[in-house]
Amino acid sequence: MIFSNDLNIVKDILKQEYEINLNEAAIDGVIVKKMAKTNLLSTGKNERSNQTHIAITGNQRDLFPYIYSPLYDEEGKNSNKNFFVIKADIEIFYSNCVRFDKQKIDFNGKRSLNEEVCIYHRKDNSGYQIQLSMIKNGDSNNFIKFRELIQLDDYLVIIKNKNSLSYQAFIIESKFLNEYNTKYNSFVELEDDVTTFVKSNDIVEDINNKSKFTLWLEKIPLAEMTVRNYVKAITDLPHKFTFREISSIYDIYDLATIQEYNQYLSQNLEFNDYNKKNKNTPSCALKKYIEFLSEYYKCFFITSEVDKPHQRIFFGAPGTGKSYKLNQEAKQYFEDNFKRVTFHPNYMYGNFIGQYKPYPAEDNHEKITYKFVPGILINQLVEALKNPDKNYLVIIEEINRANVASVFGDLFQLLDRNSNGESEYSISITKELQDYFKNEAFVDESLSERIQDKLGDDFSTLYLPNNLYIWATMNSADQGVMPMDTAFKRRWEFTYLGVNDAVDNNSDEFESYIFKVGDEQYKWNDYREQINDRLSKLNIPEDKLLGPYFLSKNVLTNEDKSYVSEVLKDKVLMYLYEDAARAFRGKLFKEGIYGTYSQLCKAFGDNPLTIFKEEIDINTINTNNTQDSTNGN
Repeated sequence: MIFSNDLNIVKDILKQEYEINLNEAAIDGVIVKKMAKTNLLSTGKNERSNQTHIAITGNQRDLFPYIYSPLYDEEGKNSNKNFFVIKADIEIFYSNCVRFDKQKIDFNGKRSLNEEVCIYHRKDNSGYQIQLSMIKNGDSNNFIKFRELIQLDDYLVIIKNKNSLSYQAFIIESKFLNEYNTKYNSFVELEDDVTTFVKSNDIVEDINNKSKFTLWLEKIPLAEMTVRNYVKAITDLPHKFTFREISSIYDIYDLATIQEYNQYLSQNLEFNDYNKKNKNTPSCALKKYIEFLSEYYKCFFITSEVDKPHQRIFFGAPGTGKSYKLNQEAKQYFEDNFKRVTFHPNYMYGNFIGQYKPYPAEDNHEKITYKFVPGILINQLVEALKNPDKNYLVIIEEINRANVASVFGDLFQLLDRNSNGESEYSISITKELQDYFKNEAFVDESLSERIQDKLGDDFSTLYLPNNLYIWATMNSADQGVMPMDTAFKRRWEFTYLGVNDAVDNNSDEFESYIFKVGDEQYKWNDYREQINDRLSKLNIPEDKLLGPYFLSKNVLTNEDKSYVSEVLKDKVLMYLYEDAARAFRGKLFKEGIYGTYSQLCKAFGDNPLTIFKEEIDINTINTNNTQDSTNGN
């Protein structure tokens, strides 16, 4: 089969089944990939994989761009292929997505959306591959949602637009292409005049020039004269001391090559004399250029973008899925680089930052010595400073159940971030923390000069780097919460989760959550919404209403529906009776059953619909999962 015939099959299926018309004349090539378990982001299914990207191998790689530079194909870990991630435009279509859509991709009335997808070309033990859709590097949210629609054995179709580094993406159900299975796991063809290479002067040249280095020096900052001298020294070096075929250091973006050049110069007697005559400016300039390369490349190419605030708090009614959503985003953006802690009234500064604790002496376990034990924030901070190419997160559950002013202490000042995400101001730290940094945390670590300068030579100052994030949850409706002052709150971004948001985003899931009382079964979400309606009529605030996950997912998915009912009774009725509606028991519950909590529980066991003053009117579910109308409705 030739390219046009293969494309015609795809065209016909897209037109007949998904009402999409392709313009063959505007297409360079197409690949069709049957999706295996490792390719999926399907949510709530056993097929989900921890692998976030889609591996494209063999001839299919030709459909995707990668940066080509003189050193790209050089063997070794320092070749340029390790550093570059490209973002390309990719179009998804409403008529295709709506057939699968459980994620509510908002097309806003448009037939298609132009999104961004990450493309990374690399070599591993299995050979070369394209890693398509590396979500940690900044795929658009809608394209991630698009991938979540794909199920096991579905086909992903990627079409390259003619003479453009842009694509179209489609999902085709397995039943339509299974007869072409063998062909469509490997097929790709491009027209003869097509190129998918991005030359070095298209992208890399802008990075490897004097202006980038100059700006970087100015941000340190250095004196204007020093910056000019350093830039000139780097310009002059290869003309005075040749090495290999280097004509301009600014054309070199391979760190290993620069380090080799630096080593060569250090052993060159003529350079040593030249360096002394110029007050060590050449060697200092080269050291700065090496630091520039290492930091800039890490920041620009490797560190994944987190398009979320550095400090944010999820808040809303109990059971709205705050922790669940936070955890999802933590895995999406930080992989395994996050740690979780739960605040409580006795949680203090020493727990969060660090404190001295008694420890058995190493040489004599009967003797007790004291050792500084860092808290969760300092542990993550240390990792972030050691690894500026990675992002780190601290998750705080129930942040307002502790006295946050006491817990954060003087580190409160560091929560002010500048436009780069770093602390606007640094603080002086305690002798205990200083000694911990100096003698334990960084004792064998080689920090970049910039980070070391900000910490001080003796680690006397502290700041939060831009790769450290702090996210939290809070529920103002809980009893025993601590108030947060305005100065603290204004340093955080607040994300509100509405009482029905989780249901709106995944309504099918909640259709299956059922509880059973006696011989009757009821949908949990219908029951919850009716309770919230009665609470709202009593002017009870929204943060005291029942979220859809007020009962945990583990409970709601339990096959024993009578067990679900027992948990509902124990948790929901107790919450209503003792907290949310404590002052309104006579207005919420039917007269004569709310005198004691045990009376209320007994009435619930008789009929959960009739315990309220305004009886709940929802459909019961029979054993055949067909609905019977209650009260003749």
